[in-house]
Amino acid sequence: MRWPIRAYATSRVDNMRSSQELRSMLTGPVTSLHTPFFGDGEIDYGSLRGLVDRGIEAGSTTMMLTYGDSLFSLLTDSEVAEVTRVVAEHTAGRAAVIAADRIWWTGKTVAFARFAREVGADLLMVLPPDWAASCTADTFVAHYAEAAAEIPVMVVTNVFSRSHALGLEVLRRLRDAVPGVVEIKDYLLGAYAR
Repeated sequence: MRWPIRAYATSRVDNMRSSQELRSMLTGPVTSLHTPFFGDGEIDYGSLRGLVDRGIEAGSTTMMLTYGDSLFSLLTDSEVAEVTRVVAEHTAGRAAVIAADRIWWTGKTVAFARFAREVGADLLMVLPPDWAASCTADTFVAHYAEAAAEIPVMVVTNVFSRSHALGLEVLRRLRDAVPGVVEIKDYLLGAYAR
């Protein structure tokens, strides 16, 4: 599937925030956006824009879309793209925007990373497709590296719940070899918090 990349995306594509600036913005309040719906199940984009405005007015420095809170498991790929576009364009540089994927294979993740960057997202939260524990350290690192070539990436540690040793190896390799991986969202604490 091709992402509906718009020619009018934003000029921020050429002016991505630095890793340091992103880290600074993520230390303040972060608004985790829930996707609002009308009674018939259609997405309420007006209310979504309102959530962005209220988050920023309350002092949030980051608008965050996630697979869980944003209910991406219930949305189509096109709806995920449209929610991402609406949030990025409505935020309009007033806060950082974290986009999220839907546990896609690498090629689709890379295409979405490019789309997210072009509509104005600052960072992509990547969830690799580790179906039936099929990923290795090499495939995890390659997946993150390819996405990070398009947009700065956030790693979520819950994908490493089956093996902390594997997770730590992947994180070390990403730290040493993939400068585009700039953030970690740590769900598991313990081994990763150190």
